[in-house]
Formats: sequence, C-alpha cells, structure tokens
Amino acid sequence: SGTDEFQFTVNDGKFTSDPATFTVEVVPVSDKPVVVPESSSLDAGLGHPVTLKAAVLDADEGDTLTAVVDWGDGSPKESSGNLSQGGGSQEVSLTALVGGRADLVAYHTYRTAGTFTIVVEVTDAAGNKGTAQVPVTVAAMADVVLQRDAKPLTPINQKQVSYALTVHNKRSPHGDGVTANSVLVSEIITGSASFASAS
Repeated sequence: SGTDEFQFTVNDGKFTSDPATFTVEVVPVSDKPVVVPESSSLDAGLGHPVTLKAAVLDADEGDTLTAVVDWGDGSPKESSGNLSQGGGSQEVSLTALVGGRADLVAYHTYRTAGTFTIVVEVTDAAGNKGTAQVPVTVAAMADVVLQRDAKPLTPINQKQVSYALTVHNKRSPHGDGVTANSVLVSEIITGSASFASAS
C-alpha cells in the first residue's frame, strides 16, 4: 500500500508532448482467511470425541480471527474459545495469527451414527469469511484393552515361561460401542524360542 507515480509522454508522429505525471494510490485490501483442514475426511466412534484440525491462512499479519464450527448433527454451533477435551463443553481453539498462519483444533462427541458434514467458518476483523467442509463418518466401534499380568517374564533355570494376556471390552462412559467378537494378538519371539497358545 502507499502512493506511487510514473511519467508518460504522447507522440503523434510529429510532435511529442511534455511529460505528464500519473499518481497511483494503492489502498490496502483485507484478504479473506483460507481454511485448510488437516484431513479431507474423518472417522469417529459413536460416543467418543473426534478431533478436527485445520490451518487458517491469512496474509494480513496480526489480523484478529474468530472461528465457528457446525458439526452437522443438529448440535449448537461452537465458536473459538478455551479447548476442553472430553469435558462438558467441547469448544474450538484457534491460535493467534503468526507468520500468516493460525491453527484450529476442536473436539466433538457424536451421539448418533451416520455421515455428517462439518463446516468450519473463520472470520477476520473486516468481516471477510473463509469456509471449509469435512465429511465425518460416525459408527459404533469396539474398544478393546489388552492387559498383561504382572508376573516376571524372565524366570531363572526354567525351560518354559508362561504369562497371561487379558482382553477387556471397554465401553464409553455414554454406554455406546459394540462388543468385540475376536481379538488378534501378535507376539514377537526372537532367537530359538517358540510360542504356543494355552487355548
């Protein structure tokens, strides 16, 4: 932005005019923010928080940005504020604009399975808006925890070593999720040792 000028003359093939000065004033224009999601699509477990991440690009250094996320499931839209994962309010976090970039992170828990479209809208101080859409597929998922007992696995003067692996189906606090039908456990055995399952 600022003022610039240039001179020009006109020639009719016989005579040349005196130089004339043309002044140009360049007025700064506010660039609208551009929202770039980290993932083009998301998968989420029913009743479990899903994470949305996006970069917000704006050439106007120091511009003030606000963000609003519509999760597409009929829940109230959430605006940028304090970030709370797994808590009662799951708001949107938007960092300050530094070097032409701000980072957006948000969490949300879906209560209904299906496919939804997340809409992110970022507004700058001049009212310019940038938007992006991210489809998310929500399904009931099995939550399995594999637990090994506390017995030592290096006994002295024994040809065999045994230990127990316990599988728990962990359901979300909201009672969602499905029961796992089978679990595949892979063990890495080195040297000349061999592995045998007890059942």
